[in-house]
Amino acid sequence: CCYYSNSSNDLTNPIDILDIQNKYAEVTWKYLLFKYGYHNAVKRFLNITLWLASMNIIAVHAQSLPVHVNNIDSLVEQTELTLILDDMDQTIETK
Repeated sequence: CCYYSNSSNDLTNPIDILDIQNKYAEVTWKYLLFKYGYHNAVKRFLNITLWLASMNIIAVHAQSLPVHVNNIDSLVEQTELTLILDDMDQTIETK
C-alpha cells in the first residue's frame, strides 16, 4: 500500500530507506514539538528512539533464538542417547 504511484516497492536501497526514516523522524519531531513544547518533546523523542533501539536489539536476539533451541534439543538428544547406550552396556556386562 502506498500513496504515490511512482514509489518503488523494492526498498533495498539504503539511501531510500534512510530518506523514509528521516521523513518519519521529522514528522514525529514536529508533532511532539507542537503537542508538548521543546523540553517535553526532547524527552518524548528520546524515549521513542530508546524504545525503537530496544526493539531492534530484541529482534536481533529473537532471530538467533531458534539456533539456540536447536542446539539445546540436539544436546538433549545426545544426552538421552548416551544414557541409553550406557544402560545397554551395563545390561550386557551383567549378563
